Amino acid sequence: MKKEKRVIQVIIKSGLITWVLLLLIWQTGSLFYSDDFLPGPVTTFEGAGKLVASGELFRDILISMQRVLKGWLLGGNRLSDLHIKTLL
Repeated sequence: MKKEKRVIQVIIKSGLITWVLLLLIWQTGSLFYSDDFLPGPVTTFEGAGKLVASGELFRDILISMQRVLKGWLLGGNRLSDLHIKTLL
């Protein structure tokens, strides 16, 4: 009896039930809409697997990181602030 309570407590504390419920709600909601509007978790994970397998996901992440870094460098350093202030 104590072992069963421990297992239940571990499951509850780990958040497993929450994740399962969220996936079920997501899957149920996707049944009422097209995949273009609300793809289900299975479709989403299949697509993510294809992107990882082809290497596209990592390439796109690197491109996004480059854009963020460029924007941060252009917008976040003192030299750009001084240059913009002199133009105003």
